[in-house]
Amino acid sequence: MGLPGLLEIGEFDLKITRKYYWLPGQTQIVLKAKEGLVMPQCTQAILQIGIQSGKAVMLSWKGMLTFCFVHILSILSAQYTIQTNGVFAPQYQNPVTLPINPDEISDPLAIGFDFDFFGNTYSQFSISSNGFISFQVAGESGTQPQTIPDPDDPNNLIALGWGALLPDYIEISYETMGTAPYRSLHVNFFMEDYVEPSPCTSGYLLIGQIVLYETTNIIELHTDYWDGGDCSKPSAQGIENENGTTAFFTPGRNNVLWTASESLVSFLPDDYTDLAIISMEPVLCEGLRDIRIEVQNLGITTVDTFYADWTWDGVPQDSVNVYTSLPPNSITEVVLGQKALVSGTNYLLQAWTYDPENQPDHFTPNDTITGPVRGGLAGTYTIGGASPDYATIASAISDLVSHGACDTVVFNIRNGTYTEELDIPYLSLITGAVVIFKSETNNPANVIITSNYTSGSTNRMIEINNASHLRFIDLTLKVTGTVCASVVYMNSYCADIQFTGCNILGPTCNSTSTSGAVIALFNGQKDDIRFENNVIRKGSYGVYVSPGSSSFVNDLVLEENSIDSAYRYGAFLNRIQGMNVIGNTIFSPSTSSSGIETNTTYGPTRLERNNIYLPQGTYGMRVYRYNYLTPSSPDTNFVLNNMINLAGAVSGSRSFSIEQSNKVRWCKLQGRIKTVCRLIRSMFLQQICMLVMAPLTMREMPSLHRSWLTLTGKTETYLHRT
Repeated sequence: MGLPGLLEIGEFDLKITRKYYWLPGQTQIVLKAKEGLVMPQCTQAILQIGIQSGKAVMLSWKGMLTFCFVHILSILSAQYTIQTNGVFAPQYQNPVTLPINPDEISDPLAIGFDFDFFGNTYSQFSISSNGFISFQVAGESGTQPQTIPDPDDPNNLIALGWGALLPDYIEISYETMGTAPYRSLHVNFFMEDYVEPSPCTSGYLLIGQIVLYETTNIIELHTDYWDGGDCSKPSAQGIENENGTTAFFTPGRNNVLWTASESLVSFLPDDYTDLAIISMEPVLCEGLRDIRIEVQNLGITTVDTFYADWTWDGVPQDSVNVYTSLPPNSITEVVLGQKALVSGTNYLLQAWTYDPENQPDHFTPNDTITGPVRGGLAGTYTIGGASPDYATIASAISDLVSHGACDTVVFNIRNGTYTEELDIPYLSLITGAVVIFKSETNNPANVIITSNYTSGSTNRMIEINNASHLRFIDLTLKVTGTVCASVVYMNSYCADIQFTGCNILGPTCNSTSTSGAVIALFNGQKDDIRFENNVIRKGSYGVYVSPGSSSFVNDLVLEENSIDSAYRYGAFLNRIQGMNVIGNTIFSPSTSSSGIETNTTYGPTRLERNNIYLPQGTYGMRVYRYNYLTPSSPDTNFVLNNMINLAGAVSGSRSFSIEQSNKVRWCKLQGRIKTVCRLIRSMFLQQICMLVMAPLTMREMPSLHRSWLTLTGKTETYLHRT
């Protein structure tokens, strides 16, 4: 325990190797030099330290202080920092149920490890059915909650929701998880009162978990649900020391009326120090390159000094001393050194930090990072033809997966037919890099990528799974065979993917199955996906988008595409936030086919200049549940200048339908004979221009304008022209 180094008169950070904390209102401590260490003049050295703005300030000194070691003459009580910005995530494995009655406290139970609390170490705790745990020996159950701190019993406690609960049903359990030295104690509360007098006729419910962490001594309070505040049940949430003189409580939850759901409050000891390596550069270009890591301060005090060691292909490298001001939650980049990289070669990096502020790191599992550093691809490569860089597209993708890209990569595909099934998984790309697959001659007719399927129900020629930053330009992508199949299938998270100037040709698929969608976006969030100036042909759907019930596709663009002969839908677009569907031509001769349907969509949307011809069709354009759950959203769906021709061969066909939607503005709809427009359970709709129901003619209908603004309930409005 000591304070090595030169101490100067003035303001400085107090750095000690043991944990000491400041009490609220603490004004000073006294440090005395230890006799016989380093220099004899330290013998009589005395410092008087005060606390100003969170720093130790020398108030007076006596004797020579150069290179002295000091002893703390008085131990100060601990202090905690409260955090409320964490993620509510209680954990359960196999908890032990504790038999307990209302207004009762249990006998001591084993924590499973030593836990420091306000400067004292405990190995046992007790549980009160009034919503807290305690380290107090023979403590009270806490029949009436207190405003903490309070010197009256009970003390030395951690309260999830300490109140005069007396519930009708109690279920309390506990368990210790993990392995030393990072185990955790989890105490679970489920307490319900069925009926209480007014105003709480339906009773109240407390569900939550208290968590204590070994080594770090962090305390977490996970409140799943507490509605006692609606039932005139005050309660306290916080921690209190052994004599009831110091407490830290969640703001607004100290023996008052409050409610909460899925809330996490953490109490971190003020000495808590934790540096984490959060990233490394996995791909670098050929040549002599800096090897870098990113380090984040997850502790609660500023770190000015720490150290890093590393190995390269298992060989130890020179240590790095880092001197920088790193406030809590901030991130710094550390250059470990330089290495010569060769493109297409993989190297192994392991790096770790230690001794922040010359003290042990309280949580070491996040101190180390290990992973490959790749000499990535960059520049232009050829596929196929004479003396190519890669004979097949699949071999180029394999190399890209193995080594990543340190800059933009262009694969020029030479003229020919490539019978291949392509799987593109996650790619390690440096920020700003994209990967381009394109026809070398810029003519899609010259490069044909094809597969033939005669069996199976999940056939996918190009499957993009959790990959991003891809471009496909001027290619013919063609599936043949006797069964339904997808040409392009995107799965899991994908972002920044573009298909431009391609022929995307599916097989004939006279089915409503989504496995036959020519372009399919499934299962997981997608960001910035664009299809522009493509020919999309056949399949059960031309474009099918459905990322799942908990995900959205953000910023979808379908522009200037020709979508031809899809059996069921030209484009079915489900769960999208922000999209432009502009200038597309859609044709299908199939009976009961539909042009464009948007389903459960939000964000700025434009359906504009689309030309839809479905001689046997049911729906031309359907807007279903736009802003369905957010009627006050500032976003708008603009439907502008579309030509829709259904011919009316199918009874009940509708050129344009808006259902259960909010804030849709539509203008200049042109339709063919015997088509119908309808609105169902839709609000805040604006027909701001004109509606056309006769071939190639336009007629203003101002008398309908106001009557279509606020349709509610189950009202249906039909416009007919016969």
